[in-house]
Amino acid sequence: MKTDARPPAVAGSFYQGGRRRLLEDVEALLADAPESSPALLPRILIVPHAGHVYSGPVAARGYRLLAREGVKRVGLIGPSHYVPFRGLAAPQHPRMETPLGTVDLDPVVDELVRNGSAFRSERAHAREHSLEVQLPFLQVVAPGSKIAPLLTGDEDPGPTQQAVDTMLDAGLFVTVSSDLSHYHD
Repeated sequence: MKTDARPPAVAGSFYQGGRRRLLEDVEALLADAPESSPALLPRILIVPHAGHVYSGPVAARGYRLLAREGVKRVGLIGPSHYVPFRGLAAPQHPRMETPLGTVDLDPVVDELVRNGSAFRSERAHAREHSLEVQLPFLQVVAPGSKIAPLLTGDEDPGPTQQAVDTMLDAGLFVTVSSDLSHYHD
């Protein structure tokens, strides 16, 4: 059966493959994360993207901030690990799927493609984990939120900064999925 959602590529390896177990794991990671109450919510969050068993506790600490804020639009930026390209790649599909359900793309993705800040690439997103591992956290802390998922290729930082500015100006919260350490706080 063909669907209009990008299917999960790393469910069952980077995170639990079943709905119930995944939900339990994400909720446990969030419950174990230390509470932090900054005076102002940051507009950009940097989180690691290894398997949840490695990076989950660190990512959960950041995502706990979003749970209390009612965030409904999130830009996701992460590196491409499998497909080389120049620029920023947006997915072809209008939504992305995990065992917890589907997440719709935010309309700002169309704007970024129209203005030349990004291009669509099913190939770049097909196997990529850097953005997908963030989705279960967002599905729990910001249910019903829309996302603007962009993969970075070999690029001068200027276009990425322009895309981030566009997302921030449109009112999106931006999450950067990073290869920084997977286990330090």
